[in-house]
Amino acid sequence: MQKHSQPVNNLELDTFFFHQEFENNYRIKHVITKTNWGHRLHTHNFYELFFCMSGNMRFLINETVYFLRENDLILLNSKDVHGIINDTDNLFERYVIEFDPEYVTDLIKYYDVLEVFHAPERPHILHLDVSQAQNFLFQFNKLNSYETPENDFAIALYQKIAFAELLLQVNTFAQSSAAPAIEDEDPKTLRLKKILLYIN
Repeated sequence: MQKHSQPVNNLELDTFFFHQEFENNYRIKHVITKTNWGHRLHTHNFYELFFCMSGNMRFLINETVYFLRENDLILLNSKDVHGIINDTDNLFERYVIEFDPEYVTDLIKYYDVLEVFHAPERPHILHLDVSQAQNFLFQFNKLNSYETPENDFAIALYQKIAFAELLLQVNTFAQSSAAPAIEDEDPKTLRLKKILLYIN
């Protein structure tokens, strides 16, 4: 379900805002787009892992616009205003995992796997090296394989274990990722940042 509001502004930025909700434990998506849709800023009641298979795109998180690179992993919580800024005709491929944080709260008594999503100085974007990217995709595919299992023996438990492994892996990446995200200094982007700072 999507709740659309009136445009935030029409300052030659084609910007609008919406909020998205869902009630599942998690969902997995593989998305390839070649559409110029402007600045679709949104929030949602779930957390999101967003892995870039291709780069050459810009992505807004709260008041900052970043250049995305191949193997960038974006971490978003339910309060992050964000959106892809696609003003080209380039294909943009990504894998997305959206999940209800309540789904993993029982893991926190062992380790706070959600800390990387809400710590004060947390990075919003992790740039993974080739080995890390391969490890992430292996774990992603493992989790995805349980969407259509060969049998349903203890499938909910297998899904939960795979999800816990994936989140632990992301926390490990956050501790070792050395390449900082690249911010966009384009004048239009800086003007958008001022608008969002004012609205927030």
